[in-house]
Amino acid sequence: MDIHQEARNLRKELEEMDNTTIRVAFFGQPGAGKSSLINKILGREEAKVSVRTDTTVVAARYSTPSVPGVELYDLPGYGTSHFPKDSYFEKFKIDTFDLYVCVTSDKLVQADTEFFRYLTSHGRQCIFVFNKHDQLWQPGMTPGELETHKTRDIRQQVGREVDVIYTSCRPDANGQFKGIDELMEAIHRRLEDAKGDRWDRSVKARSSEALERKREASKRRVATAAAAAAINGAVNIIPAADIAVDVTIINNMRAEIRQSFGLTEEDTKDFDRENGILSINGLASLAKSLVKHGPAYLSKYTPPRFIPILGNIINGTLALAACTSAGNYYVDACYTIAADRLAQQLKR
Repeated sequence: MDIHQEARNLRKELEEMDNTTIRVAFFGQPGAGKSSLINKILGREEAKVSVRTDTTVVAARYSTPSVPGVELYDLPGYGTSHFPKDSYFEKFKIDTFDLYVCVTSDKLVQADTEFFRYLTSHGRQCIFVFNKHDQLWQPGMTPGELETHKTRDIRQQVGREVDVIYTSCRPDANGQFKGIDELMEAIHRRLEDAKGDRWDRSVKARSSEALERKREASKRRVATAAAAAAINGAVNIIPAADIAVDVTIINNMRAEIRQSFGLTEEDTKDFDRENGILSINGLASLAKSLVKHGPAYLSKYTPPRFIPILGNIINGTLALAACTSAGNYYVDACYTIAADRLAQQLKR
């Protein structure tokens, strides 16, 4: 495969990474708390929450605030008077979602069981959530015994072994929300590699484990972008002639990385140049030097037929090193700031 084709393939891969969208559908009967769960995953109060049991009367779509790529859908109750069973699946295009979350806060109703059986018959993945765990109480039974009892009931009703995640959207004595981290991790595990990375980069990290996954996913994104910059550099004969493109790639990476960690440019201003890592200004200065002296150096010491090849190697290597170093350093810098803030939040 020639280098031009490889360049096209890498650009296509980057476009696919950037354009990948994860669509997760939350379904369950009115009053189960789907909107509250969505708000906790988004990290902001966007989905409408009400004490009424019929708030969701349309399929509402919500997306991650800073880094796009995740869409959460709050579906109306299946088999209700507003949305009868015979037209529900077609009306809401149920087969188009990547993952499904069945939310209940009481007994699993027959309509939800039918919904789940439809999904399994079509090879779809579904996560069961028992919400409002803070209201789960019965005389003479511990919370663990109640969870075991509820899980057994759900498994009997759906007719197969399924895991059940217990959640609460009310903070406990330590200010934590039961099961939210576990639910986000469960969604991540059920997504393909590329979509799993997209999920980790887009959603708010609520635990140190999630923050670590965000860092690793961001570095994989950096690797692809750096490879694209290297190929972009290698297809140019004059070393660093297209350095402006590399700087653009790095700047775009920095903005995306920063937003992924929920940070602003002001938060990261002290990390532009440390430990010998090239800043954007440093790259621009190096580019000017190479553009000015590189061709003359090659012409003086290199046989003419090898100039394009060596020029490609130098330019591509510069782009790869610059983008990888700048990108990974910035990921680690953002991770450090975000980890410190998370630790302070957990402490409070």
